[in-house]
Amino acid sequence: MDSESARIIVVQLRWIKILIGSLMVPVLFVAIVMGMQYWKLQCGGSWRAVKAQRFFKRVSVLLAEGKYEEIHALCQRRLQEEPTDDSVYLYMGQANYRQGKYREAEAAFLKASDVSPGMGQRVQEYLDACRRKMAETGATP
Repeated sequence: MDSESARIIVVQLRWIKILIGSLMVPVLFVAIVMGMQYWKLQCGGSWRAVKAQRFFKRVSVLLAEGKYEEIHALCQRRLQEEPTDDSVYLYMGQANYRQGKYREAEAAFLKASDVSPGMGQRVQEYLDACRRKMAETGATP
């Protein structure tokens, strides 16, 4: 192979390198966008849903482990992000109820029904349970 042929091959290899490099940026971009869309679809269509799903999973684990103070802290952080998330108040109410803090539980359940009036029956069951416990323990509602 003569020097002119070698030079042509080197130039062609440079062009191939440039082409491959220039194609990688759009391919990488498309892969990132597709990955984001996949996660978005998996989590109910929004990144807010992703955060909500993480919150629900974490609180469920904490409830099972009886870590009620951690639940309160987590709920407070969640309320700063999503003040109209009625499930936060339900979790706070459940944590308070399990601790025997029936008045605080009742207040949390009432707040859940204020935030989301459509939860009527579910919240009412929790409220009835709180009021029964308060009556049993002699606490005034």
